[in-house]
Amino acid sequence: MKKRFALCLLLWGFLCAGLRAAPLDEARRMMRSGRTAQAIELLENTLTNFPEDVDARCALARALAWERRYAPAEEQYAAALSQKPDYRDALLGFAQLRRFQGRYDEALQLAERAAVLYSGDGEILEEKERILSVLDDLRWNRPRRYAFHAETLHENYNFAPNGEAFHFSFRDRALRGWDAALELGRERRFQTGDTSLALSGARKFSWRRAQAGWTMGAARRGVLLPGLHALLQGGLALKPPFSAEGSASFRRYREADVYALNFAAFLYGKNATLSCAYSPSQTLFRAGGKSGVLSSVRAKAVWSGWRRVEPWLSYARAEEAFEAGLSGAGSFKAAHYGAGASWRFWPGWRIETFYLRENRNQSGRRVDRFGLGASCLWGG
Repeated sequence: MKKRFALCLLLWGFLCAGLRAAPLDEARRMMRSGRTAQAIELLENTLTNFPEDVDARCALARALAWERRYAPAEEQYAAALSQKPDYRDALLGFAQLRRFQGRYDEALQLAERAAVLYSGDGEILEEKERILSVLDDLRWNRPRRYAFHAETLHENYNFAPNGEAFHFSFRDRALRGWDAALELGRERRFQTGDTSLALSGARKFSWRRAQAGWTMGAARRGVLLPGLHALLQGGLALKPPFSAEGSASFRRYREADVYALNFAAFLYGKNATLSCAYSPSQTLFRAGGKSGVLSSVRAKAVWSGWRRVEPWLSYARAEEAFEAGLSGAGSFKAAHYGAGASWRFWPGWRIETFYLRENRNQSGRRVDRFGLGASCLWGG
């Protein structure tokens, strides 16, 4: 009698397991074929009849997460862990859900708990490493509100004494919705020097990720640096992976006024950015006369596939009507070749190095520029 009863219980267990497994397998097939809503309905019916089925509960949580119904998915994972606190699929699935939600600290706690319980499980270890990698990226790349930048530039001329420049800037990226900056510069070349001060502001908009901004500045003498300069600029996202920017600027020197437009296009790759720009300008001289429309083209490629260093290359072909700091009108062409890199040795700090060569083939003049900068970023 006891043997028959035990056999009946065993057969009943197999039957219940079969009844639960059939809809669970069918629900998984539905999810793989994209019929997630139907899978959710089937799994909910299964849990109505078998509320203790943690496999069905975890499958339902995953299906709900696929439908971006995060709160019900959390409830199902929590219910599964309340039934079986060390259940492998519930720990792993809940960790994946938390990572997808951006709640990385909670995701890491779940993954570490699962890794201790299932030390040889490759999928759990892979998920833990994925979470740690994201946390490390956030530590290095998380947005910071404030930035201070200092830069020095040394210029070697083959036709004049060497020049030098120093620039400092402070930015607040969240000043009442504005990205605001204060900039101070000091430059010396051609036996003269000048100091400039500028304010700028930029604002982002939700429509097509558009942004617009302005810059206003002045210099003490207006010989080497513009005594007054103003710029209006804007940009928007085009069809991925493209975006575009444009600006209009005015610079007033003691010798002349310079009006310029700038049009730039950007192509974004997975780990690289390519930008191309065209800029027409016209110079009106104080002594009378104007330059006519002169144009410049620029291109720059930036590689961002490495964590610690971001190298770049640039080229420009420019036409100018006069050279600030030297008296007299003239028109010349110059080719600019540049290379540099931004180095990150610890989070929140950047060291920047660059080299620029300017060749003026018509006059045989050459300028070599060596730059070094440092940026400190902080705040949330």
